[in-house]
Amino acid sequence: MDTISASRSRRWRVRLGVIAAFVLYGLVSLGLPALFGWPWRLPMPGLAGLLAGLPLVLAGMALQRLSWRALGGARALGGELFRDGSESRLICNGVYGRIRHPLYVAAMALLVGLTLLVRLTPLAVLSALFLVHFVVVAAGEERELRRRFGAAYDAYRARVPAVLPRRSRRR
Repeated sequence: MDTISASRSRRWRVRLGVIAAFVLYGLVSLGLPALFGWPWRLPMPGLAGLLAGLPLVLAGMALQRLSWRALGGARALGGELFRDGSESRLICNGVYGRIRHPLYVAAMALLVGLTLLVRLTPLAVLSALFLVHFVVVAAGEERELRRRFGAAYDAYRARVPAVLPRRSRRR
């Protein structure tokens, strides 16, 4: 099998895996509350959900926009997923100069914020599943970036925290 066919085959396996994971997450997030008899809605007042959820949704949207701007749209959607280090570059500027995984942080802020806004138990379960998912995917992504960029990634990783930015010191 030539390298182009192998790359296409890998792309389809990854895409099918992503689709399967999303279907499984959907089934689990709907099934667990039904199986255990959990209430459909979270026991939280609507105003509390609005006050807690809306800032998270807005922050998640802003962080996602900043991340996409730093990466470029095609790359943010996985456009470099199957390229080697010679065909890509390590992004260390913009929001990626403050945290290494801003898209995952943005997605979690959006999910948790939306969960608080609509107060649905299945969405809370889905948020928990995605938190685990993002931790696992980020670890794999870090291994891949280490393989692809070597010492440059090690230096970036030492300088930039994974999900929570360091407080900047003003002089």
